[in-house]
Amino acid sequence: MPSATAAANQVIRADVQAISEELGQVLAPLAGATLLVTGGSGFLCSYLLETIAWLNETVWDDPCRVISLDNLRTGAASRVAHLAGRPDSASSITMFPSRSTWVSPCNGSSTAPV
Repeated sequence: MPSATAAANQVIRADVQAISEELGQVLAPLAGATLLVTGGSGFLCSYLLETIAWLNETVWDDPCRVISLDNLRTGAASRVAHLAGRPDSASSITMFPSRSTWVSPCNGSSTAPV
């Protein structure tokens, strides 16, 4: 019997393939681009990162370079940890845990980092 993680990975893999087939033509202009993804460890953005990684490996001749920023306040780094440090530097996903500073549009003052 497969572990829960293995089963989840199979579901994610099947989802990513379905997303890629459905949106392949829409995402095609991203081939060769550098993408900055904020919140990459979140649920939706982790699926985006998985989809881009799959397209880099299986579809695109000119892969994307992906930079992912996440303060890990609500996301889980474990969702995309397996994508960090990929050997193909053109399609590597770099995680930068960050702290956010909010700037008020009214008076330009900033709050403490969160």
